[in-house]
Amino acid sequence: MQDVASNLSCRAEPGCGLPPGDSLREELASENARLKDELARLRAGTSAYFWSADVSPDGGLCYRYWSPSVEAMTGRNPDFYMPGVERWLSTVHPDDVALTREKLTTLARGRLEHATLEYRIVRTDGTVRWLRNCVSGSRTSSGVGRLDGVVTDISDQKRAEELLRTSEERYRASFERAGVGIAHLTVNGRYIWVNEKFCEILGYSRDEILGRTFQHITHPDDLVSNLDNHRRLVAGQCATFSMEKRYLNKNGECVWVDVAVSMIRGQRGHPDILVSVVRDISLRKRMEALLARKHALLEAIIESTTDGILVVDEQGTILHCNRLFGEMWDVPPELIERRSATLLTEYIKDHVTDPDSFVARINFLLHSSEGHFDILEFSDDRVFERFSRRLVGSAEPHCRIFSYRDVTGQKHAERALREAKEKAERAIAELRSAEMQLLHAEKLASLGEIGAGIAHELNQPLTVLQISLELLQEDPDRLISERLPHLRRMTTCVERMARIVDNVRGFARQADFAPALIMAAKPVEDALGLVSQQFRLHDVEVVTSFGDRPIEVRADRFMLQQVFLNLFANALHALDALEPGRQRRLDVALWQARDHVVYAVSDTGAGVPEEDRAKIFDPFFTTKGVGEGTGLGLSLSYGIVRQHGGTISYKPAAEGGACFVIELPIAGP
Repeated sequence: MQDVASNLSCRAEPGCGLPPGDSLREELASENARLKDELARLRAGTSAYFWSADVSPDGGLCYRYWSPSVEAMTGRNPDFYMPGVERWLSTVHPDDVALTREKLTTLARGRLEHATLEYRIVRTDGTVRWLRNCVSGSRTSSGVGRLDGVVTDISDQKRAEELLRTSEERYRASFERAGVGIAHLTVNGRYIWVNEKFCEILGYSRDEILGRTFQHITHPDDLVSNLDNHRRLVAGQCATFSMEKRYLNKNGECVWVDVAVSMIRGQRGHPDILVSVVRDISLRKRMEALLARKHALLEAIIESTTDGILVVDEQGTILHCNRLFGEMWDVPPELIERRSATLLTEYIKDHVTDPDSFVARINFLLHSSEGHFDILEFSDDRVFERFSRRLVGSAEPHCRIFSYRDVTGQKHAERALREAKEKAERAIAELRSAEMQLLHAEKLASLGEIGAGIAHELNQPLTVLQISLELLQEDPDRLISERLPHLRRMTTCVERMARIVDNVRGFARQADFAPALIMAAKPVEDALGLVSQQFRLHDVEVVTSFGDRPIEVRADRFMLQQVFLNLFANALHALDALEPGRQRRLDVALWQARDHVVYAVSDTGAGVPEEDRAKIFDPFFTTKGVGEGTGLGLSLSYGIVRQHGGTISYKPAAEGGACFVIELPIAGP
C-alpha cells in the first residue's frame, strides 16, 4: 500500500496546487505523524497484511512495501517478497497459480480497477492456507500506476463453507435418496419441491408434479378427511397430522400411502411451507387384504367343518369356538361369551361317562406341549373323537386347539361291521368245511367209479400169490434155493398191492391243503395208476408225454391227483359214449413254459358243446345224464388249481375232442 505520509507530503510540493507557507507545512507534518501512528496501530492490531507495488509501463510490478504481518500469515518475512511477483507466485498453491497470475496481470495493465483474488498458499511448514487478496489500482499525480492490496486469511471461512457445502450436499442426497417420498407444498397445497421417491410412488416426473395440488391427486373418497386435517394444521390446531390415504397415480391407479404432514412457520408464526413425508404402503395394504380374505376363508372353513372347534390359551381363556361346538355340547351362547374354559368344562363334563377323567385330561392338556387323541363316550350313547394340539409361535399367546368329531354313527357301523365280519368268517369256515366234505365225497365217488379197476389191480397179484403158495405146498421138501423164484414173485406182488393200497388210502383221506415240493409228473402217474385198468377195460389207448427233464412244483400231491382223476373220469365217460369203431385215445402231456409247468389232458371224444363251455366250471353243472354225476368234479378241480396259484381252461382238441390245460407255477429255488 502507498505510504500515506508521502501521499500527504506531495500536497505541499510545487505543482501540487497548494500554496506554500510555514503554517501549512507544520500542519501537514503534524497530520503526517498522526496518520503514521494510526497506520502503525492498525498494522499491529489487524490479522491482514498490506502490500503496495508500482506498475511499470510494460505491466510489470515493483514491490514498494510488504507489511510485517505477512510473516505471521505466510511464514515468510517481507524481504522474501520484495524481489518481484514471481517470488510471490512461488508460494501460491500450484493449482491456483495460473488463475492468480491472469487476474493480477489484468489489474496491472489497467483493464480492471478493483479485483478480489482468492487462492491458496503453501506455508514454510507445509500447511496450506486460503487467502483473500483485495487489490485496487490507481495512478499517482505523476502518472505512475500503482496496485495496493489487503490480504486476509479466509481458511476458517473456507472450511466453514466446505462444511456447509458438504452438509447441503448430504442433506440434498438424503432428501433425494430417501426411502420415503418427501414434498414441500405451499399453504394452499401446491407442490413446489419433491424428491425422486415421491415421483416414483406416483409415476409422475418432477416437472409433471410441480404446480399440482394434493387435492388433484388424492382419491375422492379420502379427500374430505385430508382437507379437514389440512385445515386444522393451517389453523394451528395441531402441529402435525398423519393419515392413511389413497393417491391416484399417473395411470389413474390407486396407491395406498401413509402421509405425515408438518408446518414450517415464518418469523411471526404465519404458515409458510408444508412438509409432507409419504410412505408407500400399497404392499402392506395388499397383504392386509389378502390376510383378511384368508381370515374370512379360515373362518368360513371353521364354521363349515363337521368338527366342533374350541381354542383355549394357557390361562384358560376361550379364544375362539365355532357354532358347531356349541351345538354338539349343547352350550348356551351366554356361557361361551364369558370366555372361561373352567366354567365351560364344569358345564359339559356331565355329558360324558367319566366326568372326573374328562376334567383332569383337559387341565393336563392346557399345559402340555404334546398332541393328543382319544375317544369320549357319552352317557346318551354318543361317541366323540377328540384331537388336540398346542399352537406355538403365533401372534396370540400359546394356546391349544381342541377338535371334536361326532363319530356315533361310524362307531355303531364299525360295531355292526365287526359283527357281520365275524358272521362272514364263520360262514366261510363252514363253507370251507362243506367244500372239504364235498371234495372228500367226490374222492369217494371217484373211488366208487374206479373200484372195479382197483379190485382188478389187486386180483392180479393175489392170483400170483395163490398160485405160488400152491406150488410151494405141493412139494414141501423142495430145497430153499428152488423156492426162491416163487418167493421173489410173492414179494413183488405184496409190494405192488401195498403201493395200490397206500395210493388209495392217501387219496381217500380227508386232510387240509398241504403243499410240498414234488415232481410235476407224480400226481398224473398216481391218478393213471388208479384208472389204468378202467381204460384197458374200455379199450382206451393212453399216450403220455412228460419230457426228458424232470420238473418240480410245490403242490398238494393228493389234491392234484383228484383233479386228474376228475379229468380222466370225464374223458373215459366221453370216450365210452363213442360209436363202435371210433378211435378212443387219451393224451396226457407235460412241459415247461418259462416259469410255469403246463399239463394238457385231451381226448378224442365228442367234446363240450359251444353253448356249455362257459358253464362247465360252475358247481352242479353237468352234461351227463341223471344219476351219472354230481356236477362238482370240474368245479372242485377249478378251486384246487386256483388254490395252487394256477389256472385251468378248456379248449377244443385238435381232433375234435376236449382238451383241458392246467398251468402251475414252477417251484422256486
